[in-house]
Amino acid sequence: MEQRSARGAVAALGSVIVPAHNEEAVILRTLEPLAPLSATGEIELVVAANGCTDRTVERARSMPGVVVLDLPTPSKTDALNAAEAACTSWPRLYVDADISIEADSVRAVLETLRRGGCPAARPPLTYATRECSAVVRSYYRARSRLPESRAHLWGAGVYGLSRAGRARFGQFPPVTADDLYVDSLFRADEKLVVETEPVLVHVPRDARSLRRILMRTYKGNRELAALGALAPVEGTTKHVAGQLLRSVRGPRSFIDAMVYAVLVSEARFASRRSGTRWERDTSSR
Repeated sequence: MEQRSARGAVAALGSVIVPAHNEEAVILRTLEPLAPLSATGEIELVVAANGCTDRTVERARSMPGVVVLDLPTPSKTDALNAAEAACTSWPRLYVDADISIEADSVRAVLETLRRGGCPAARPPLTYATRECSAVVRSYYRARSRLPESRAHLWGAGVYGLSRAGRARFGQFPPVTADDLYVDSLFRADEKLVVETEPVLVHVPRDARSLRRILMRTYKGNRELAALGALAPVEGTTKHVAGQLLRSVRGPRSFIDAMVYAVLVSEARFASRRSGTRWERDTSSR
C-alpha cells in the first residue's frame, strides 16, 4: 500500500543501501530493477561507492533517483556507515552490488519489516550456477541442502533491519563479514526469510575463484570469533559437518557433500597462511 506523509507526498517504504567498490561491470545489474522505485520515491536508494577507480560512480549516477556517495577509501563497513548517515527512512535493506534482486522482493522485505514482529529479514536466495564448472555446481548443490543456508541473514548478499533491529548495535564495525556480524545479534526466532522472489546470487565460476571466496569467509569467521560475536570456527565447522552428513540421500548428494567438505577444509587451512589480503571473485563479473 502506498504510504503518504502529512503533506501528501509519497513516503518511502524504506532505505536501500548498496556499498560498491569497483563494480562497474555489475552495478547496473543490481540497480536497474530498483530504479523505478527510487525514481518515484517509493524507496530511498543510496549507493556508497568506496575507493572506486573505475566507472562505478558514473554508472550508478545514470540511474534515476539514486543518491551516490563517492567515498575515497575502499572499505565496505565505512561505506555502510556513510550511507546510513545519508539515509532518512526506515526500515533499511543492505544490498551487495553484485547480486540480482527484483523490485517486488525489495517491497516484500521492507513491508514485512514495517509491519513489525520481526527485526531482521531477507528474501530467499538461489545460486546462478549455469556457467560454473562441475565442481562449483556440486559445491552449491550441497550448500543449498544445508539448513544453515535457509535460516540466517548471511549468504544472500542482502539483509534488512527494522529501526528496532538496527538499534542492536552502533556503527558497523570494521569486519569482513558484516552480514555474519549482524546475523549474530539476533535469535533464530527474530530472523525471517520472506516468501518472495528469490535473490540471484552470482557465484564464482571456477574452483580456484571459489577457493578464494571460501578463504575470505574463514578469515571473517575468525575475525568475529575473536570479537566474541561468533562461535569458534572449529565448533561451527563440526556443526555444519553434521548437517552435511544428514543431507546425503543418494550417490549424487554424497559426491556433492564430499566436494563441499574437501573445498571448505582446504580453504579453511589455506586461509590461515594467506595474510590479510582481500580475496575477490572476478570470475562472475
